[in-house]
Order: sequence, then C-alpha cells, then structure tokens
Amino acid sequence: MILDIFKYFAKFPDKEGVKAMATMGSSSMSGYADLITWINNLPDSGLIPDLKNYVYGQSLEELKSRIGNLYGSWLFVDYGEFSTTDSGNSMRTSEKIAITIACKMNTTSDQLEKMLVAESTLQMLRNLYARLISDAENGDLFFSSRENIKNSDIVPFVASELNSVGWTLMIDCDASDSLKIKELSRSFDTTR
Repeated sequence: MILDIFKYFAKFPDKEGVKAMATMGSSSMSGYADLITWINNLPDSGLIPDLKNYVYGQSLEELKSRIGNLYGSWLFVDYGEFSTTDSGNSMRTSEKIAITIACKMNTTSDQLEKMLVAESTLQMLRNLYARLISDAENGDLFFSSRENIKNSDIVPFVASELNSVGWTLMIDCDASDSLKIKELSRSFDTTR
C-alpha cells in the first residue's frame, strides 16, 4: 500500500525530481532495484509540468532534509495512520494523507513574490485534486472512494524554516480493506 501510494503520486512531478529521491543510487535491499527501474520508466514530464520535485515520507525531518537540497516547486505526500473497521463480512481501511505542493523561495523574496508563488502552487494543487476526484470517479483510485475524496481541507503551507510557500490538501481516505487484512486472516483459517 505504501509503495502503491508512492507510485500514484510519482506521476505528478517531473521524473528527475522523483529520481532525486534515490540518493544512494543502489541498495542490496529487496525491491530497491525494481523501484529504480520503475522510476526510470516514468515519462520525463509529469502530469503537472511545473511540479519539479517529489518528497514522500512521514516526518518533518525527512521533509527538511530533502527540501534543503532542492530548488523550485515540490510535492510532499505525508501518509498517516491507518484505521480499520471490521463488520464481520467486510473490512474498511481509512488513512489520513496530506498532500502539499509548495515552492522553495529565496530568503530575500518579498510579499509580491510570495503571493505569486501561493497562486501558482494553489493552481498546481487544484489540478492534482481534480485528478484525484476523476480517478476516484472512474474507480482508478485504489486507496479511497469518491465520497471521501470530496471531503477535504486545503490549507496554506508557510514554512519559514524551509523557505517555502504553498498549500496542503488533507484528505481522509477510505476503501474496502486496502490493507487486505480480511483476505490474510482467511488464509490462516485451516477449516476452509
């Protein structure tokens, strides 16, 4: 699920911005080489051409480390906790995801520059959000239904320590057992 969400959002920024996440270049860890191959096969230009970089993780430290080494616009997908509801015959999985599109600014930027960046990053986030809704309506969004995608918050992202301005889309995703817990639990049942 974590890799699937990573891959879903990796199609939005420029491929070079996704490739830049592989700071080691190679690893003996299982799946690393396959993931590098997958990234290399992405189209050169992402679905949002002005979106240049990608950050994926769960902590502010990861974000700070990555943002410190890049320039321009960036997408940060912060995946959160999972909640499950088991009703006997079916299970639902909920997850909180925060999607930030922002731009790293010069330390000397004035208010007019910040306003223009706020406008452009809001338009990029608007495009991403519209694609999320479209994919959910077409059944192509595995981690949430359309009903939950439409209930969201868009809040300003202003991080002076990151020299960045932008917007964050916060969604509560909900899908039918996206963690496949029910399926796994049935595999342990030796009476079937």
